Amino acid sequence: MGYTGVELTQVTGDKGVDIIAYKNSKKIAIQCKRYDAKLTNTAIQQVFSGQHIYKCDEACVITNSFFTEQAIDDARKLQVRLIDRKSLFNLTQQANDLAKLPQ
Repeated sequence: MGYTGVELTQVTGDKGVDIIAYKNSKKIAIQCKRYDAKLTNTAIQQVFSGQHIYKCDEACVITNSFFTEQAIDDARKLQVRLIDRKSLFNLTQQANDLAKLPQ
């Protein structure tokens, strides 16, 4: 998918960032959330804060669920990328398709 490096942050005290990924010379702060309910804007605020603490160029929240309208609105304002259940499914399908290509 084009990433040149991935680092996991510490389990506790991660400051809202679970993964630091590198793509196209950009450092990306990623927060991963496994939830049954819709994610609120708290996750967006956390990763946005963590983006600056870790000196990242971009921020992203990935979930197996969906986002509230407030979370979507805040993410738009703060330029945080959101990947919900549907987008995550599509990305995994793309990765599977790429894996099937002859090397």
